[in-house]
Amino acid sequence: MATFSILLPTRNRLDLLKRAIQTVLRQDFEDWEIIISDNYSDEDIQPYVESLNDSRIRYQRTDSFVPVTDNWNRALDASRGDYVIMLGDDDGLLRGYLSRLHNYIQQYDNPDAFYTSAALYAYPNVMQNAPDGFLKLYNKRPIFHEKSDPFLLDQQKAKSFVEASLRFQVWFDYNMQFFAVSRKLIDQTQEKGSFFQSPYPDYYAANVILLLARRLLVVPQPMIAIGISPKSFGYYYFAGRETEGTSFLNNLSEESIDPNLSNVILPGTDMNTCWLIAMKMLSENYGLSVRQSRYRELQIRSVFNALFTQETFDLTTIKELRKKLSFFELFRYYIPFKFLYHYVPREKYHQVAETIMRAGQSHEGGYMLDVEGRFETILDVYDQFDPLNYVSS
Repeated sequence: MATFSILLPTRNRLDLLKRAIQTVLRQDFEDWEIIISDNYSDEDIQPYVESLNDSRIRYQRTDSFVPVTDNWNRALDASRGDYVIMLGDDDGLLRGYLSRLHNYIQQYDNPDAFYTSAALYAYPNVMQNAPDGFLKLYNKRPIFHEKSDPFLLDQQKAKSFVEASLRFQVWFDYNMQFFAVSRKLIDQTQEKGSFFQSPYPDYYAANVILLLARRLLVVPQPMIAIGISPKSFGYYYFAGRETEGTSFLNNLSEESIDPNLSNVILPGTDMNTCWLIAMKMLSENYGLSVRQSRYRELQIRSVFNALFTQETFDLTTIKELRKKLSFFELFRYYIPFKFLYHYVPREKYHQVAETIMRAGQSHEGGYMLDVEGRFETILDVYDQFDPLNYVSS
């Protein structure tokens, strides 16, 4: 019988952590462990964990506020299960997750890894355009091939997804919550260093899994809920407060940036720069090629997107960007975008910004199904949402 290790990194979100733990305690399969890795919280989390009086739930705490990648690796190092699952403290397993996963392991003879669909849950009053919150499904993604039943992903197809990542196109979702990874595959990566690497450990690890897994089972049905709470990176990102989100993760420092990238990195979003660092590590570890020119294109687009949409945009960013561009980049992107900024009517700015970003073709989007219902917390998602028989709107 397979055993499961659920990694649960946390920091100053005890209210959310309690709910995440409850989604594990309520599972109909009992052979699991939770590794709570507390990243130097100000809140007193340990007494709550001890009050649960469950030997399967283990607590550890860092001696200082460390980067998110370090905390993830600490949680992984403390785990012992046959399969490892990452659960953020504002996320939750859906009903039957562990028993279904156990059945798939037996049915498909111990796959190296799983990639499952998920539900995206936003708490009420978090997303500006969704004051009541929402629950949406990721089913319409290229990796699912419009299938409804589990299937083993062709290795060449998996490699093509990684190649897309290296040219800064997202063909599958990188969040580690989509994955369950065998200890065997994790051990296989150790010769290249830690399993989680780069400021965005999920961007790196997700692509390593697709690259190395000989047998990756794709499950198109949702099995986990990914939360957007008032205290999540997703909240900061969607609210246009990326700098705060980066501080929240404590993941982008000078030490995390390869000096060889100093002439490549441009002003723009931290997300793109962290993506670049992750892909650079992936390419160096596995002999691949990363298309750095695509990163630079996306950064240019992101700067002009901000110029068109942010009333308080700092114009020195544009000047800094211009100094670092090649002649090709100046004539291909900078000059046309600057022309639009000066000559397009202001009421058209948001439309132009959307066109600039969409033309970058960085994300192979997919329509997300809305799930009917009102969910005050992620425990309401667990109680009310049936992942095998859901009603969409």
